[in-house]
Amino acid sequence: MEHQNLISFKLSNKSDWIDRYIESMGEDEFFHYERKVYNALNLLEGGRAYDIVELIPENMRELFIKFCCMYIDYIDSEVVFNDDYSMIFRNKLPRLKKLTA
Repeated sequence: MEHQNLISFKLSNKSDWIDRYIESMGEDEFFHYERKVYNALNLLEGGRAYDIVELIPENMRELFIKFCCMYIDYIDSEVVFNDDYSMIFRNKLPRLKKLTA
């Protein structure tokens, strides 16, 4: 599969994309897909990644990336994209040992 740069799909300050997608998908489907994306990100384990080009149909990549951006901004900043937004992963946090006195 050829490499794709998806950075143009990242979230901008404009929110007109929301109306555009709700108009084309319908409100129920739009919010259902948002929940699916958030659930997938909640299940993403530390040190693991999703290959967006491989897993997400081309016609859904822009919306998937925008929902991921919202998730990162408002829910969990430990989830990050690679440089070209073709993959998203969760940083692997080290386990902290409990200090004893």
